[in-house]
Amino acid sequence: MLKSVFKTAADGAWTIQPFSGPLQLTWQWFPPQFQTIGPDQICTFGNLIKGQNFRISTYRTPNNFAGFLNPNQKMIIEVTADFDNGEIHPIFIQISWNGKWSDDTIIMKNNLVVKKVEKELLTNSSV
Repeated sequence: MLKSVFKTAADGAWTIQPFSGPLQLTWQWFPPQFQTIGPDQICTFGNLIKGQNFRISTYRTPNNFAGFLNPNQKMIIEVTADFDNGEIHPIFIQISWNGKWSDDTIIMKNNLVVKKVEKELLTNSSV
């Protein structure tokens, strides 16, 4: 589940982007929307298509959803796994994109950088 999206303000501080959430992220290769205990599955939390901007992949998209990146932007998303009787501690993922596309995956991994970060990175934000 996507719980929060943070982007940088003009002064560089991380600010939370309002949306009607939480939102369910999509699963690779379109398996059932609601997973059960079993083999590992891969969550496709975002995508980048040549000629378009990076976008968080959710099953529905609210009108005010800021889950996209224009060139030379970055965001941090808060993600957690929910289940019938609780949820796990969230993880925070920073996504940065320089706006460049390459068909070479080695070059592309330097153009679109995805990494886990600690919540403390957001301490100077307006959360």
